[in-house]
Amino acid sequence: QVEVLDIRQANAALSTKDPSNVEKIDRATAVYMTGGDQVRLVQVLTNSDGSDTPLLAAMRRLYNRGGVIAGTSAGASAQGTQMLAASGLPRMLVDEGLDALDYGLTTDSLARGILVTKGLGFLEEGIIDQHFLQYRGRLGRLSRVTLEQKSKFGIGIDRDSAVRVDTNGKFIVTGGRAIVIHPSHASIHGGPQGIAMNNLTISLLSTGDIFNPAD
Repeated sequence: QVEVLDIRQANAALSTKDPSNVEKIDRATAVYMTGGDQVRLVQVLTNSDGSDTPLLAAMRRLYNRGGVIAGTSAGASAQGTQMLAASGLPRMLVDEGLDALDYGLTTDSLARGILVTKGLGFLEEGIIDQHFLQYRGRLGRLSRVTLEQKSKFGIGIDRDSAVRVDTNGKFIVTGGRAIVIHPSHASIHGGPQGIAMNNLTISLLSTGDIFNPAD
């Protein structure tokens, strides 16, 4: 019993306010967000002033009544309170994660570097990055963002993995592997070839492992 909602950037002004779409969320038990561009996804679900569209408000009601908010790739990255994405890359150039080390963080979507913006806020404990173990330089960019933004944790998910967050706040890994970065004792400083980060603690979690942010 799955319903697909046709919500795209081209029709978002109407589709995110459509009462029939809102009603479908209000009677659903879960919402699954697909991949693509997490910046575009957040723009679609929020108003120009950053407030919730009626559709996103319905998603929060679903979450608060015990429903599941899930997503893959961009749909996972968008769920943190803070969100990261590559920015300023020439067209069709693949982000290999090195921009985070060479250019640093930015809030300008046109500037070269790693864009840090507001996410949807379903996950309050950390920043999510995805496609993590595919030789795409994600460890470097997630580490720098987590450290400089003073986020509690950085969470890296591989493409065959899921991290389930229970109502008690614990992370349960399913399907493959995930990485949790703890920046609390780490430091960052400039060096002859960019920046250096020291004393990061990194946990590699496999299927069935449980991570408790409280301890």
